[in-house]
Amino acid sequence: MNWLKIFSSVLVIIVFPSQSVFAEVEKKCSFTLNCLNGEKNFSLEFKSISGDCIEDDMQISYVSSHHRVELNLQKNWYFYTDHISRTQSSICKGLKEINDFSAYSITSHKAIFFIKASGRPGHNFVLAVLLDTDTGTILDQKRLGRSRNNYVAVLKHKRGFKVRIIRDSLSFHKQVSCDCDAPFVDDWMEINIKGNKILSGWIN
Repeated sequence: MNWLKIFSSVLVIIVFPSQSVFAEVEKKCSFTLNCLNGEKNFSLEFKSISGDCIEDDMQISYVSSHHRVELNLQKNWYFYTDHISRTQSSICKGLKEINDFSAYSITSHKAIFFIKASGRPGHNFVLAVLLDTDTGTILDQKRLGRSRNNYVAVLKHKRGFKVRIIRDSLSFHKQVSCDCDAPFVDDWMEINIKGNKILSGWIN
């Protein structure tokens, strides 16, 4: 048995991992949404400045045929948030992803985006961003809460939306003896848009 050949093969695998590994990292640290709201075509580009997601330095840029502007959002590690609802249609598609993105029209000039962001070492955050789709201006933004799921359910509800996230009740914590996930219960939060403001509250 030629041990030198075996060692060389192992070394090549360790030093030069497959292209699919690099592609997966690149996908997580950089992705683009193609969107259509009313008659307005635009893109949102999510990109890590360093190319390393764990640096929490991803910025989001609005790009149209007329101009490009960086959204006024805190840099973080943002995730592709799949649209899984059957109650409404998304206005944005990823270039390489199977599912659409959780982005929904409010008017022909405004849209709301539900975006997951890293909350490590805890669960990820869910953000709601109200965007002027003509200019790329953020009209309002709100951190709704945390989600422990890979997919976030955002459904049509009355005049707005409802999203399934963790409801952290202080009273629950007082009734258990462990510092654990037992008090964390998933519940529905209602999201409404009034003018240029995002309003939220628990349904029950």
